[in-house]
Amino acid sequence: MNYLTQADPENAEWQRHLARAHAKLGLAHRKAGETDKAIERFRFGRAIIAKLTEQHPSSAHLNRDLANFDVKIAELES
Repeated sequence: MNYLTQADPENAEWQRHLARAHAKLGLAHRKAGETDKAIERFRFGRAIIAKLTEQHPSSAHLNRDLANFDVKIAELES
């Protein structure tokens, strides 16, 4: 999917899908006990969503995604 996001970096839907894929990878790493890898995936996905949120600040979906990434990261860093 990364090839798609590179081919059309302005496509917010593809960017959001990529971020959500990173979230799923983060969940898998967390389940495997790989905390550092999980945090890395969550931070990468969060960065994508943060950029999209700057471009579309009124998007409820993006704001919710951003909050979800923040929660996942905070859980692992505590």
